[in-house]
Amino acid sequence: MDGLIKIGEQLLIDRLLSNAPPLSGKSKAGLSLLTVSGLLFVAGLAFLIFGAYMFLLNTYSPDIAALIAGLTIIVLAGLCTCASVFILQYKKHRVMKAKAEMLYAIREIMDIADEEFGDAIADNPKASLLVSTAVGYAVGERFL
Repeated sequence: MDGLIKIGEQLLIDRLLSNAPPLSGKSKAGLSLLTVSGLLFVAGLAFLIFGAYMFLLNTYSPDIAALIAGLTIIVLAGLCTCASVFILQYKKHRVMKAKAEMLYAIREIMDIADEEFGDAIADNPKASLLVSTAVGYAVGERFL
């Protein structure tokens, strides 16, 4: 009986304390550096497009050069939008997968607890209600 309880306990602790959060898993410093990198990328892209516009002025009239530069910006914006949609879909899939794994782990633990304590709970419903309330309060204070 103690062996099954320890296995269930270890499974729950491993799921709760795993070092792979489904949403970001990055520190604040990493996110800040990523933001600065993104801003510098946008600034570099603006200079690149302006340089392309100046280059196109040598070949085309100003209105055609502006049209080509504008179309380039629109195409790049569309590509960025598509990439962000795919990234968000991937993250949503990871969150749903982690949720399903957590629900499976909880069901597995509940099955183990039912096998171990099912008869005792059926024999003493009031005592089991008191114990489950105390355990729920203790776990809530610890993790929430």
